[in-house]
Amino acid sequence: MSDNAIRFHRLSDEYADLTNFARFPIVLAGRVWPSTEHWFQANKFTSARIQETIRNAPSPQVAAKLGRDRSVPIRPDWQTARIEVMRLGMWAKFTQHPRARRKLLGTGNAPLVEDTRGDRFWGAGADGAGRNINGRLLEGIRDELNRQPVRWRGEGDEPSQGWVLFGNGLLVVPPHRQARARGTSPFGEVHVLPEYQPGGDARVIEVEWVQGPVTNSTEVS
Repeated sequence: MSDNAIRFHRLSDEYADLTNFARFPIVLAGRVWPSTEHWFQANKFTSARIQETIRNAPSPQVAAKLGRDRSVPIRPDWQTARIEVMRLGMWAKFTQHPRARRKLLGTGNAPLVEDTRGDRFWGAGADGAGRNINGRLLEGIRDELNRQPVRWRGEGDEPSQGWVLFGNGLLVVPPHRQARARGTSPFGEVHVLPEYQPGGDARVIEVEWVQGPVTNSTEVS
């Protein structure tokens, strides 16, 4: 493994934002997932009931434990589907959260290594010779973001104006403001999500999809 590699794994590390356990909610398949780990573990199963149980797990750690329970069989194509499922979750995270994106792009061209000693598939393994799929996926996303920078719908590139609408209907509100539901707005009906912190520099609330131009006419206080 390269000497200039950036290693990540623990939530206490400098590059904790790169891990799947970092609490950055993502929107995929029409639902909000509290972390990429929730998304990944839930997609091991075809049962909507089991997926919802994992999606509503109180932490990524609990989601991982539920997803590793083999009392219920996983989907038959999981071995071939799992890498793409992981990539989709990662892509959503780094295009929906500016802090996570900045952290990833800030790694430059350094090799990225998930320093998981017990996992030679997603990580490097104890001997450092594992496949390191998570690190390789992150490098690919980093390259793609450098080629085609994500632009946010709103003024500028960051959620600094009180709100910014992006993707498939999320309202991002800086943490110095408290997001409160106030019936309807030009952006549709606002619903505050369950009380968890996304770990980025914004609070996330769900809104209906908006047709028409985005303006700064609505204030969330």
